[in-house]
Amino acid sequence: MIQNEKSGVIISDIGGTNCRIQYFKDKSDSEPIEAMELLTDSFKSMSEFIQHFIDQLGEGFSLDNIELVVCIASKITNNKTVSAANYNWCASDGA
Repeated sequence: MIQNEKSGVIISDIGGTNCRIQYFKDKSDSEPIEAMELLTDSFKSMSEFIQHFIDQLGEGFSLDNIELVVCIASKITNNKTVSAANYNWCASDGA
């Protein structure tokens, strides 16, 4: 890890109406350092939503050094989202 890069855990719940996302500095933390709730249709994709949150965290954060957990309201087949609940994001490959 580069010296100034920050690590931690991001947990996200993507629903048909709202996206909730939280950043924890450590897996053992019970309270998030940062949290956000936004309308799902404000974003074109899951990656856009996640990147928006990372950008809000500030300098030194990237997905290269963050563990990411995502729960999403969708039918999953062969590790891919195949339908969405109330939103029009493109299918995502979970591999």
